[in-house]
Amino acid sequence: MSAELASAILTVSRTVKWGECDPAGIVYTPRFSDFVVEAHIACFEHLFGGPPYELLRPQGLALPAKALSIEFKHSLLPNQPFDMQVKISAIRTRTYDVAVTGFTRQGIEAFSGTLTLICINLATHKSQALPDILLHKLRDAMRPGSGSL
Repeated sequence: MSAELASAILTVSRTVKWGECDPAGIVYTPRFSDFVVEAHIACFEHLFGGPPYELLRPQGLALPAKALSIEFKHSLLPNQPFDMQVKISAIRTRTYDVAVTGFTRQGIEAFSGTLTLICINLATHKSQALPDILLHKLRDAMRPGSGSL
């Protein structure tokens, strides 16, 4: 098993929809950002039992995106199934990174992306430290051998 797979928290399986493709019949570039965000939400729900807003809104907090980067490596086509390996790749005081790598069912890496989430206080609209409830689970998820494939 590769280090990439061994450190993944979750595998998200998906199939490319026709409407996600451009006239050339390959996934339209902006859709990859949707894939990365979907993978983050699935990972968060896996770790915390629900979406970010359910956990954080009662505390007056939110986790908007601060940064997103994606590298394209192989085309995905309509009706093509693919898997996304998701892991927590960095934790800082106010932000954390989720790394998502998409693979075809033949094991070809199609894309990799990193989504940085920042903790925002909804009352002040300023960043603040990640709450302990997030820190503990995120740190646990980063530990070697904690993957749940």
